[in-house]
Amino acid sequence: MTKKISNENPDILDDETLAEMDAEAQAEEARKLPITVTLNVPIRQGSETITELVFSRRVVSGDMRGIPMRKEMHWDEAMLIAARVAGVPPSITSKLDFDDMAEVAGVVGRFLMSGQKIGPEPAE
Repeated sequence: MTKKISNENPDILDDETLAEMDAEAQAEEARKLPITVTLNVPIRQGSETITELVFSRRVVSGDMRGIPMRKEMHWDEAMLIAARVAGVPPSITSKLDFDDMAEVAGVVGRFLMSGQKIGPEPAE
């Protein structure tokens, strides 16, 4: 990574460098498994109460089945990937409280951001 600094103040990193550093930190965090998300609001599924989702593996190509490739991912797509990686039925992730859903979506996002860039760089 190249460290870029502002011309006005050499001690201030520019926005692009900060974003790059943040992406690298997220990618490094996504490599540490398992990732456990403790639910703020447990989910009842029949006689079982689910208090956490455990992501014990990285996303594989089969987890992306049926998910269109684009820059933005919809919530329902992120929750489908989360269910697949956590090994729970999609009916579980569809019952997540909003705050829990946002945390789980963040885990999925870190998994997806941790991969290498694919395809050509866009022309500017």
